[in-house]
Amino acid sequence: MTVTSLILKPTSLCNFKCSFCSSTKLSEKDTDKLDLKYVFDTLIRFPTIQTVIVNGGDIMMTNPSYWETLLKWLDDNNHQTNISITSNLWPFYKNPDKWIHIFKNKRVGVNTSFQYDPPGSGRLKGDYTTYTEEDFWKVS
Repeated sequence: MTVTSLILKPTSLCNFKCSFCSSTKLSEKDTDKLDLKYVFDTLIRFPTIQTVIVNGGDIMMTNPSYWETLLKWLDDNNHQTNISITSNLWPFYKNPDKWIHIFKNKRVGVNTSFQYDPPGSGRLKGDYTTYTEEDFWKVS
């Protein structure tokens, strides 16, 4: 059997408090993240991995240096792996300069889990205020 994908959940932190999401209230500490050593060990053990699929929490709740370290390791080890990131993109909307260099990396693809839910149907901001349609369109 050839392993071609690795699914990671590097953090349970999220900036939203959605009633439908398994990551709400799982972790309160930004230090609770997957140690990259385990990722590197897995990539060495399974050199056929072509895609690292990243879910969360929201990956943008980690420091960009986490992803810089992973990308550098892939380059330094000539590993032919791409990274598929899923995020609600709220931190990118708030501070694009912090993340744009990660998103522009040729190995990185960005997907969004972001959707607008009518008020009262589940999506709340981190401060538990309602996520509005105006917020949705700003991020979109």
